[in-house]
Amino acid sequence: MPQINGTGNVQDELNRMAPAAAHAKLGDVLNDLITKHNALLVKLDADTGVNATDYTATLAVITLPNR
Repeated sequence: MPQINGTGNVQDELNRMAPAAAHAKLGDVLNDLITKHNALLVKLDADTGVNATDYTATLAVITLPNR
């Protein structure tokens, strides 16, 4: 997808979008949250005590670098 004024790196743009976001590293926090969420879904799929095994296929979130 072409970028008009951006760098094409969503995580970096979120980190630099405002002073408060830069201080909190908003892009890094969101990417870490998404990564941990997806890892939890993989663990649920592998857990034999959980009936469903399609959590990753249905609930996974695309990480920021892949957007």
